[in-house]
This record gives sequence, structure tokens and C-alpha cells, in this order.
Amino acid sequence: MLLRIKLMRLVSCCVASSRAGMFVVSVRCIKEAAVDNLKIVLADTGDVLPVQGLLSEAGLPQEDVTEHLQHFLLAKRDGILVGVVGLEALGEFGLLRSLAVAGEHRGKGIGNLLHENMIAYARLQGIKQLYALTLTIEDFLSKRGFRRIAREEVPEPLKATEEFRSICPASAICMTRNIGEGIGAGDARSLRLMGYGLTPSNPAVP
Repeated sequence: MLLRIKLMRLVSCCVASSRAGMFVVSVRCIKEAAVDNLKIVLADTGDVLPVQGLLSEAGLPQEDVTEHLQHFLLAKRDGILVGVVGLEALGEFGLLRSLAVAGEHRGKGIGNLLHENMIAYARLQGIKQLYALTLTIEDFLSKRGFRRIAREEVPEPLKATEEFRSICPASAICMTRNIGEGIGAGDARSLRLMGYGLTPSNPAVP
């Protein structure tokens, strides 16, 4: 069953926007989501080609999408893919990747919405430290708690990923953020394992 996530305030190789259950929000948020027709959902096998197309359009790697699709979140409006973000989960470490938003939908907060959802999702997976490689959105990530680090500081499990070893260029900036010890008080108030659809919480983002 497709895992769906509803958050009241809801997360990139290169960053550019348990299958069962859902996260639910307040009635107000659900009404707003219905008006906006925007939903954040976990990717399914039928989403491979649209996701690859959007990543290609954004100039991001898409060759290994199928391998990690189970940890991809999608933003859909009226059933059409408008944004994506991916995660590679490696124990307490995670690689935030493949954040992209379709050109005509940028500037509406969808990138921020995907980022915030992925942070909550990563915490649910038991991840404590997130990493990212980017050529384009260092400023976006810096404003959301990520800091720049040298590749030598990255844990060995992440260095072994295809994103680090070969897919992302050596010129990509490496960044990291500590996301804590699991679901926090704020997440607990707005999350519940049961289903979802939301609206952008901060429109002043990609």
C-alpha cells in the first residue's frame, strides 16, 4: 500500500524538489491541500519514468533512480509530477539527493515542502545525520541547517555510494546536517502514521 504523508508544516548526488500508513495533519491543512491540489507521496514503480524525466530536465543524475525509488517523495498536483526528492538510507546516515521542481512550478514553496517532508521521513527511518552533494543549491541547504564539509569527513558507507564514487562530479559541494534523535516534539504534533497531502509552508523557495 502506498505510504502517504500529511504534514502541517512540512524535505540531492546532486541536489537541484515503509510502505504502509500515512502522516495526517489538521483539518485546516487538509482543506488547504484540497484547494491547492498538491500532494506529497512516496514514489511507486510506476513513477520511474516521470521521475527520471524531471531529474533529466533539471540536469540531475537519474541513472540509479530505480535502485532507490522506495525512498523518493514526490510532489503531485492533480496527479501530475511537479517535484521530487530522494534519500539513500544507510543506518544512522542518509544521503539527501535528487531534489528538483518542474520549471513552471518553481518559486511556489514546493522545494521547501519536499525538503521538510524528507527531513521528517528520514527521522522516521532512524537517520541522525544527513549528507548532500550539490552544484547548485548550497545557499538553499545552508538556510536549512546544512553546513559545508570536506569529502574526507563523510562516513565510509556514504563514500561507497554510487553518488559519491562516480555519479556526482568531484566539484560537487559536500554538505551535512544533524537532524537529531528521531521524531521531535514538533514532528510528533503534526505527524501521525496514516496518509497525506499538503500545501507549501514557505513560498519564497525554489
